[in-house]
Amino acid sequence: MPIENRLDMELTGIKTPVGIKIQGPSLDGIEQLGGRVQQVLSALPEMRSGFAERVAEGFYINVEVNRAEAARYGLTVGDVQRTITSGSAERTSWKTWKAGNGIRSRSATPPTSGQPRQAGPGPRCYSFRPQIPLGELAKISFAKGPTMIRDEGGALTGYVYLDLSTQDYGGFVERADRLLHEKLVMPAGYSLKWSGEYEFELRAKERLKMILPAVFAVIFLLLYMVFHSVRKRLF
Repeated sequence: MPIENRLDMELTGIKTPVGIKIQGPSLDGIEQLGGRVQQVLSALPEMRSGFAERVAEGFYINVEVNRAEAARYGLTVGDVQRTITSGSAERTSWKTWKAGNGIRSRSATPPTSGQPRQAGPGPRCYSFRPQIPLGELAKISFAKGPTMIRDEGGALTGYVYLDLSTQDYGGFVERADRLLHEKLVMPAGYSLKWSGEYEFELRAKERLKMILPAVFAVIFLLLYMVFHSVRKRLF
């Protein structure tokens, strides 16, 4: 089963045999639409379970370093960033960019239970000098943001994974698609696309539409070459 899931993921991007790709201009909108799709499809008897990605529920600590205050203590922005990195235990999703007169840094942090704690003085900077609270060098705040930004075909994308109790993927997709059209109002600019092994089934049907007529034509031609008569060949 893990090998099968890995193959599905490599070939279609979906970890389950059938899934839905939701594309749109906003990650928040994609997450909300994915939740509604999961709720609507849960009513189908073939559904064992479903999961819509929470693409916009990451937790972050924002650290906005003040160049002037850091320079007063003989520290560079790099000194402050290295201290933050070592204090967070690892370099995870690290980004820095200019923001006005200071440097804004953002690093990923695991979610905490309950309400986020008030930002305090934080870690201390070391540079062979007395310890300096980070709160004196930077503004610290908590924020929510996307856990991961996935882009396919130039559009933001989120996945809905569907675990089914049937192997009739084509029949399930037809029924589920009708149900979604009946009960789901699609916002402007958003689209749904079925994916997974169902894609292989569609590709196979398209190939058969071209291959079967060609096979019958070759058989007809071979029979004609053997019997030299259309009547004998047909009857």
